[in-house]
Amino acid sequence: GWPWLDALRGLGGEAGGLGCGDLAEGKRARRRVCAAEGWAARAEVLLGKRAGTEALRRTLEEAAQLGVRLPHEERLRGRIDGAAQWAERATEVLGRKATLEELGTLLKEAQTLAVPAAAQFALEQRQRLATAWRRRAGTAFVKEGCRLGLVEVLRGSGHYELTTEDGGWAPTFACSYCTGDDLLETAAF
Repeated sequence: GWPWLDALRGLGGEAGGLGCGDLAEGKRARRRVCAAEGWAARAEVLLGKRAGTEALRRTLEEAAQLGVRLPHEERLRGRIDGAAQWAERATEVLGRKATLEELGTLLKEAQTLAVPAAAQFALEQRQRLATAWRRRAGTAFVKEGCRLGLVEVLRGSGHYELTTEDGGWAPTFACSYCTGDDLLETAAF
């Protein structure tokens, strides 16, 4: 295989120290080191700005032509592979009912991978719609100030052991608004 950039850089330094830096091989090695360092700088920028998969692939193909092994190559491959795996999971999630937590996890992962914004759009839209629905449903079924969440209210029996402000237990029933027992308060729903 090709030598690592650091090894090639070290050999070039040794050649210069021995007075062999003007040989054709030394000059060729310096040109390879210069090209590889330029590539590494571009790769670092691409990795830092979350470039798309195609740009990363092209950059990786350029590395293969340099004749030097570079540390950024593995990071590029990892980013490309991660984006492909993310796309598979996103397609699977979009094909079924998904929780807000699943959508949030996928979108967080997309931030660290080479996932174009267009690929994230459907997930973001679904997350926004689900969040808006949860907010509307919460205002319809959970009384303002109630410490129970929407899911707890909808799944509950109406009998709760609630805590008081000082952390003590207050055995009580949930309000009829929360349980839906009083038709006068819930008839609008």
